[in-house]
Amino acid sequence: MKRAAIIGFLGAMAMSMVLVAPSAQAATPTWPSTVCSFVMKAKFHDGGLVHGLNRRAFFTWHVTFDGCTGGVVNSAVGYGGSEGDLFCANGALQGLSSAKMQVYWDTGNDSGINFQFDFDRSRFGGRVTGERFKGERVRARHIVFTPTKGDCESAPLVHAKITGSVSL
Repeated sequence: MKRAAIIGFLGAMAMSMVLVAPSAQAATPTWPSTVCSFVMKAKFHDGGLVHGLNRRAFFTWHVTFDGCTGGVVNSAVGYGGSEGDLFCANGALQGLSSAKMQVYWDTGNDSGINFQFDFDRSRFGGRVTGERFKGERVRARHIVFTPTKGDCESAPLVHAKITGSVSL
């Protein structure tokens, strides 16, 4: 009888721990962790982009992230590079381009980011691969591409500014 009472008591204690303890899922952060405005200053290499299809077009950029919300970071600076088959006409781009970016946050952390530009849909998306925000999705929609030197028509497109808002 005592054995049954003890087993019953231990079973009740185990059940109460399951019902009272918070779930592991509740501790998982929600996406996005932060949303920032960004400005990329891009340089197109190999003489810039000409009118029409530019196979394996390569460009690099410096980026600033400002006005970050979410309470984790406030701003960042970084750089990146991208390559893809891009069609250029009248200073506008179409096509996909694979990209990598390294970002240095104001907290002292950094993030490696792999993503893809989709100029047809004015967006980019991918994943954070290192340190701060590792494993999180990266999304920017409604990016604005503005040529600042050249337009693919009267002169090769050499420099451009890419702006928008990014979630990660």
